[in-house]
Amino acid sequence: APSPLPPQTTLRQFEIGVPGEFKFVANGRRPIAITPDGQILVLHASVNGRNQPFARAMNGIDALPVDGTEGAERSFALSPNGKFVAFAKDGLLKKVSLNGGIPSALGKTIGRVHRITCGKDGTIVYTDESYGGLMSLPAAGGDATEFSIPQDGVTHKHPSYIPGTEWLVFSVGVRRLPVSSTDR
Repeated sequence: APSPLPPQTTLRQFEIGVPGEFKFVANGRRPIAITPDGQILVLHASVNGRNQPFARAMNGIDALPVDGTEGAERSFALSPNGKFVAFAKDGLLKKVSLNGGIPSALGKTIGRVHRITCGKDGTIVYTDESYGGLMSLPAAGGDATEFSIPQDGVTHKHPSYIPGTEWLVFSVGVRRLPVSSTDR
């Protein structure tokens, strides 16, 4: 059977040294990303009850917290150049250098963010728990706008830009409605 990997692909296996009570934070989100140059692994974790992205150089040993992302919600995305991480916190989408620093607020979110992705032009597309479609935010920040408007009873979730392209893929699902005692 043919290999699913191109012949020039090198597989790497390694351990990640982490501080304290480290737990991956996945919950259906994308908990790991690698910068486009392949030099830094970024993962979302909870350490001692605090969520945030951690970065580990591929030639390093320990994953260290990305300063400025303390308390980030469960989703993050890397910028196309791999220099910034976008994340949600306190009802805002923010970005900060992978080297840490003071985060820049990009815009307000409608609800709790479920998935974030960054396009090659820096446009951020995300989905949250309060809206069935996708929202878009310019790279420079500003107001979020509707990126997709699903039909009644349908949701658009899990957006992901295909690296190096303008193509965005996402899943389409059926909204689950709560069942009340009178519906039985």
